[in-house]
Amino acid sequence: MSREGLPSALSHKTLEEGPRTMLVLSRHRDETIMIGDDIELTVVDIRGDKVRIGVKAPSNVPVHRKEVYDAIRLENEGASEFNKGDLKEVRPPRIAGM
Repeated sequence: MSREGLPSALSHKTLEEGPRTMLVLSRHRDETIMIGDDIELTVVDIRGDKVRIGVKAPSNVPVHRKEVYDAIRLENEGASEFNKGDLKEVRPPRIAGM
């Protein structure tokens, strides 16, 4: 038993990270963590300081590495910015026969 009163396979701790806390779980190779009822994270391989994680999630749940997610978010924010000066470059469409 761990000090939290859980079996050692279920022991965990939390880390303070800004305004939120992070649940830290220990897993061995081929062990899984569930997020809700639909998302499974499985430790597939451990080599040195690199861990390979398999993710099973519904197809409507986007799954990205954090650096890819951040790049997508920044690109979307930039694309959504509206600049009135951009409208000067847009010409009205020509209507045939007029």
